[in-house]
Amino acid sequence: MYIGINRDDCPVGLIRYNIESEDATISINIAKEFRALGYGSNLIFIASEKIFKVTGIKKIHAYIKPSNYTSIRAFTNAGFVLESKTEVKQQPAIHLVKQK
Repeated sequence: MYIGINRDDCPVGLIRYNIESEDATISINIAKEFRALGYGSNLIFIASEKIFKVTGIKKIHAYIKPSNYTSIRAFTNAGFVLESKTEVKQQPAIHLVKQK
C-alpha cells in the first residue's frame, strides 16, 4: 500500500495492490477534497513505477466502472491502456492495463 501526500505533507489518497504471480490489480482512493486536482494520475503513475521496480510484476490491471470517467482518465493519463470491457462481481467494468 502507498499513501500519497501533497507538498504540505497532507495525505491525499492511497493506492493498494493485490499481487498474484507476475500480475497485480490496483485500487485507488483519493480523498474527496483532493479529487479533480491531478493527484490521481500522479499517484497511479508513481506507485505503478515503484511496484514495477521493487517487485517482479510485469502487468498491472485496473477495473473501473464505465461511468467513472474521472478515474478512467486518471489511469489513461498514468499510462494505462484499454484491455477490454468485462464484468467484475456481475457489474460492468472497463479493464485497463499497464505493462512494464
